[in-house]
Amino acid sequence: MKKFLLLALFCLVGCAGGVHEYEEQTLISSNTSTKWELKDTQNIVSDLINKMNLDQKLQAKLNEYEKTPNLFIANIKNNTGNPYFPISDINAEILEKLSKTNSFILIDSQSRLDLMKELKYQYNGLVSKDSQKKVGKQSSADILLFGDIRSYVNSNNKKDYTFNIWLTDLEKGTELVRYRFKVSK
Repeated sequence: MKKFLLLALFCLVGCAGGVHEYEEQTLISSNTSTKWELKDTQNIVSDLINKMNLDQKLQAKLNEYEKTPNLFIANIKNNTGNPYFPISDINAEILEKLSKTNSFILIDSQSRLDLMKELKYQYNGLVSKDSQKKVGKQSSADILLFGDIRSYVNSNNKKDYTFNIWLTDLEKGTELVRYRFKVSK
């Protein structure tokens, strides 16, 4: 009986230790959580648009195009290490703000993929020919927008985020501009 009680006590202490370790890991994760809010997304994208509008070098390059340039917006990459970081909000905010500038004709990477899926579905034989949409010529990009967001724990044990955006001329393969923003939380 003593052996059974000793074994039960050992298991209980061992299990409690395991729970405690899990709680510590969760607590550590909570201390370094993003605390990223919608206003952070709005602020960083507004800063980007303002910088683009005020950038004389970029504006001069945009004026070299014969028409309003087509801008392909690749999804901004989440390099924060947090799979729950609201990267889709940043992508949506960029699209929404850029659409109001009238500086570009926008081509959204996700919308293009969704469009191709729909066209593929319509032509797979399940949709009547009368209701199938004709495949039109799609716009090609003049400029590509790439970006990523990264996070780091600073010396005060708080998070710093860097938001990197660059625009590349597709035909020339040259970078038009590069911007970097920092947010400390």
